[in-house]
Amino acid sequence: MAYLAAFQGKVSYLSSLHTIGRLPNGVDLCVSRPEVSRYHATIKWLPPHWCIRDISLNGTWLNQKKITKNKDYRLKVGDLIHFGSIN
Repeated sequence: MAYLAAFQGKVSYLSSLHTIGRLPNGVDLCVSRPEVSRYHATIKWLPPHWCIRDISLNGTWLNQKKITKNKDYRLKVGDLIHFGSIN
């Protein structure tokens, strides 16, 4: 079972297609920050890996590098993800 862990100690267990964004009741993980888009990113299981895809206007960062919009990136244990900004 895979999960995302936030700095505040909050854990979000992943479904096979997990949506992240600012839209309450419209995404699997709601991040209520102004720089996060309503639908910001997806994390999905593409056997044998978990992948992240940015679908936002404000960008997604993986391990301090901005990822290309609409492109899948493999995730590894311990990867650091930022939505909207690197701060």
